[in-house]
Amino acid sequence: APRRGGFAESVDPCHKAGIRVVMITGDQQNTAAAIAKLVHIDGEASLSTALRDSCGVLKPESDVQELAGRVNVWARAQPEDKLAIVQALQDLDNTAAMTGDGVNDAPALAQADVGVAMGSGAAVARHAAEVVLLNDDFTSIVAAVEEGRRAFANMSKIVTYWLSINIAELLVSTTILMLHLPTPWDGANQQILALATTTLGVLPICVEPAEADVMTAAPRMRSGALVRPMVWRMIILPMWMLFLACVIGALCVGLHLHVGKFRNSEIAALCEFAYHRTGGCWSQDDAPYHCSCPALGIEQWGRQQTRDNNFEAHFDRFSGGSGQAYDRSAGIWDRAPPLQDCPPGSLDQHGLPLVHGSQCWKEEWSNTTDCIGLGGQSLGTSCQAFENVVLDRSRNCVRYGTMLAKTMAWHVMILCELGFLHSIRSPMLCVQTFFRNVYSVLLLGVSLAIAEFSIQMPMLNEAVSLAPLDLRSFALTWLCPLLVLSLIELSKCVLRRRSSSRQLPLERARCATPLLSGLGTSLQPL
Repeated sequence: APRRGGFAESVDPCHKAGIRVVMITGDQQNTAAAIAKLVHIDGEASLSTALRDSCGVLKPESDVQELAGRVNVWARAQPEDKLAIVQALQDLDNTAAMTGDGVNDAPALAQADVGVAMGSGAAVARHAAEVVLLNDDFTSIVAAVEEGRRAFANMSKIVTYWLSINIAELLVSTTILMLHLPTPWDGANQQILALATTTLGVLPICVEPAEADVMTAAPRMRSGALVRPMVWRMIILPMWMLFLACVIGALCVGLHLHVGKFRNSEIAALCEFAYHRTGGCWSQDDAPYHCSCPALGIEQWGRQQTRDNNFEAHFDRFSGGSGQAYDRSAGIWDRAPPLQDCPPGSLDQHGLPLVHGSQCWKEEWSNTTDCIGLGGQSLGTSCQAFENVVLDRSRNCVRYGTMLAKTMAWHVMILCELGFLHSIRSPMLCVQTFFRNVYSVLLLGVSLAIAEFSIQMPMLNEAVSLAPLDLRSFALTWLCPLLVLSLIELSKCVLRRRSSSRQLPLERARCATPLLSGLGTSLQPL
């Protein structure tokens, strides 16, 4: 009977992929050998009677395994023989896939790791199998193997990415706590970070195309890990260390440029807070009355703003400077100091005594008056007098400078994570495969747009506790992702060389073994 077209062309990719194709048929040995030659199934041919002794009993397992390990074409096979061959291949640590269409194939289909029945075959065979080929086409199996390898590779990339960035962020958090540094992320901006990297960034990896060599690489060991040990050593561990260094480094550089101090206690000491009377106790103000900013070389002193000299007109959103709006000479501090030492025995709102030397507002500054805004205009509401002569709570130079430093570290985090993600999309050079997945490129643009809008857009950045970066700070944050990309690309190059030097010959590799059964004169499975 003529062979089905395209079958031989599908067997060749199996050989290249390290998949051993074995034919089991009820035909005579000469017929089976001739058909096997036509469809490019090479190797030794044997009668299934070789599996049995002179009394017709199956030989010992070791003998059956030895035969199954070298014979690729079996003739005159009975259902018991097919089952014995499948079991022997599995005992040899192969992953066996069995194809068949008849009732006599059902036991072997049920025993195989993957039973593949023909859609036009017997109902018993279809019920015994895990997969049914509706088109009865062997090429579908080859396509399924390719798709399975692609899916597994993409799962490995996603797990590699999540392991890398989640543990790297944990290392950053731990280091920040140990060094008593400001935390780069909090609240809403943490959610934006997760959206841009672990959600939008990862989704396109699910549809990442297969690598060019996906069907020429030896099969993966059944006991192989989802993330190879070499990937742990060459990619994940270096990523942890570099990510930690980059984020902490960016945070410290930002604190140096915009604050002048590094530890939380040192930063907190740069601003002075007074106490105001609330009922029978004293409560600390929400905003400081004085801040010292070494990085900017300025001192800020609270004052009531005027239309001619006000904070809104002088505030620099890229540095936190306030011009003359918070100059000491423009306020009341030298003319009529509004503060005094807190009375002895004063208690705070928690009933605890105030620290010696604490400053409290004089009684007249607790009186109710008209609230004056940062633009020097009346707000039309009432407040206590001292509230008009304190600094802005979130935009004083220390608080705002700290926010700028945290924004630099946050920006470095998001850029490093996105750069790392696109580097591990393929073992090939990033520039060679960057545009092959249009969804990945589009969502990268969306993630970057979300990050930049969150930083630069007024009101939005305030809502997510970020601040706009000047050109110098912005450029510095791009150095770290370039380092991450360079490191990962170098590691990938080393991995490619090691993988090619350690590649096992296909005939020695542990492999999946599709078994073709039921090859009678009709050649239905072909």
